[in-house]
Amino acid sequence: MIFKGKVAVVTGTSRGIGRAIVEEFVSLGANVACISKNADLLNRLQAELGASQDQLKTYSCDVSNPELVNTTIKQIVADFGKIDILVNNAGVKGQDKLAMQTSDSDWTTVLNTNLNGAFYISRAVYKYMVKNKCGRIINLSSILGTTGRAGQIAYTTSKAGLIGMTKTLAQELAARGVTCNAILPGYIDTDMNADLPETLKETLVSRIPVKRYGEVKEVAKLAAFLAGPDSAYITGQSFLIDGGLSLS
Repeated sequence: MIFKGKVAVVTGTSRGIGRAIVEEFVSLGANVACISKNADLLNRLQAELGASQDQLKTYSCDVSNPELVNTTIKQIVADFGKIDILVNNAGVKGQDKLAMQTSDSDWTTVLNTNLNGAFYISRAVYKYMVKNKCGRIINLSSILGTTGRAGQIAYTTSKAGLIGMTKTLAQELAARGVTCNAILPGYIDTDMNADLPETLKETLVSRIPVKRYGEVKEVAKLAAFLAGPDSAYITGQSFLIDGGLSLS
């Protein structure tokens, strides 16, 4: 129970990687505050995990709304007393469009959630971690934040921005006992990738040296390590978890 007595805030927890991270943290003894826009899925998460309400609480919050973020973080601190770990996982993919076809709305919808949301949450949590002189911030970026991808200008820009934000926060917070790192998943078996055509999936798998998609639990295990005591000397880093795709 390496997280016993620790309080973790995880955004985008209703499914996929976020849900897997919550499950992993709960199994390691953490008290977890789950943030998502979808209240119904949050309620289902609470019921399905079977964790006590003392250990797991859910909060419906749109992370792209800074005022709502500030209110939610204050409520979490009131409920749990502190925040030790933050995982910025909330994200949307947006529509596949060439840059010249991307509308202002297409752009801002993705950037507001993926990048602005992570900033708003981190800013709100910042002072509590500094006060305790201890903390872990983990940002879920993507391999596409390093490579780009035609047709996903907003998504790839948001994920590249998270890498830059990670490095800056790491520099600002290191002397205060807080680390900040990013996880860059490759192709993971999630709902976000489920709607890809089978022929495209086969092509993608053929490019991955380990010849399969990653599993959400594998990303969750990495998040748990970066949130734990053994990662205290690691900060400002971006960890690819892509089955070797970046090598090809």
